[in-house]
Amino acid sequence: MTKVIINGVETEGIPGERLLSTARRAGAHIGFVCDGNGACTTCECQITLGSHFLSPPSQTERTWLPRWRLDQGYRLACQAGLRGPGPIEVETRADQLRRLTYRSLGSRDADERDQARDELFDLLGDMAWTHLSRYPANVLEATARLGWRLLFPIKDTQKYLDDAGRVSDTLASRPALPPKRDV
Repeated sequence: MTKVIINGVETEGIPGERLLSTARRAGAHIGFVCDGNGACTTCECQITLGSHFLSPPSQTERTWLPRWRLDQGYRLACQAGLRGPGPIEVETRADQLRRLTYRSLGSRDADERDQARDELFDLLGDMAWTHLSRYPANVLEATARLGWRLLFPIKDTQKYLDDAGRVSDTLASRPALPPKRDV
């Protein structure tokens, strides 16, 4: 088994399993719109520890993510396979967006709200630029690889809904914001 920590949620992964499957099983907050087909990049995450315990970047990852992003530890969880004992620590883009959104809306401190808002807009701009800069190669690669499945990627709707429910349960059990401080 491989020790995997995704957004602070610790779980065990199975060697050979994709990081996305590990996250879905654990109910860790990770995007999975295309159901793990490598077509949407919502499962993009940053490996903050243990990247050498993952498979090398796939052709799909190299198509969607520029070299500098791969060098910074970014991967597509639907493509990254577990291949070592870990530990592997992962911060997902979905959770990063969630935390920045809550901070920008819920902080009592105006400077903290402004900083979180700026970080959120920077992240959204970076995401848009990263994908637009790879266009049209990324869309052509996904279309050639998936064909009509690109339009209807979900194979098992009930499994998809069950996974979404586990993520919701995990998020509901965690505080949205850090405890409020008296100022």
